Order: sequence, then structure tokens, then C-alpha cells
Amino acid sequence: MYGVLVLALGGCAGKSPPAPQGDEREATPARLEQRLQMLAEKYTIEERPTRDPEQIRAQIAALEERRQSLLLRYTAEHPAVVQVNRQIRVLQERLATIESAPPATNPPAP
Repeated sequence: MYGVLVLALGGCAGKSPPAPQGDEREATPARLEQRLQMLAEKYTIEERPTRDPEQIRAQIAALEERRQSLLLRYTAEHPAVVQVNRQIRVLQERLATIESAPPATNPPAP
């Protein structure tokens, strides 16, 4: 009986896990591309943030559409959704600051 047990266990040693099926191999590049896109969006830095209220409103609208799209796939706690919410909040704060600032006046001519 001992010999049968050793033979049975010996047959398991050194076996590699089964190779991924076709769908699994093809899904990996798609997942990597999606992850790369998320990281690119997360770490995009504006060189010169706009101060044009209309551009900021357009950016907010685009981000809100993106958030709705993400919420079809993920929960509100997903990092991509949290990141979009943060970007929207930053833009809303910037817009509020711009809109609450007194209008710029030209200095009198000498």
C-alpha cells in the first residue's frame, strides 16, 4: 500500500498548472490595455490648467459622462470611479474660485 501512495503522490510532483485557454490568453492584453488607460488618466497632469469657465464646465461634463460609463462596470468605490470623482471635485473647486473672483480691471492709462 505504501508503494501505491508514493506512486500516486509522485505523479503530482512537478506538474505545472494547465495552460490558459484561448479566451484567457486574449483577455490578458485587453486587461493590460485597460489598466494602462486607467493609469494614464490617473497620472495625467495639466501643464497649464485652464481658467476659462466654459472649458472647465466642458471638462466636468466629460468627466461626469466617464463616471456614468465606469459605474456601469464598477462600484462607486472602484479606484477609477474614485479618481474621476476627485478630478470632478478639483475642477468644481477651480470653477467656484474663478467665478467668485472679482472681475479683472485694466489699470488706468498713464
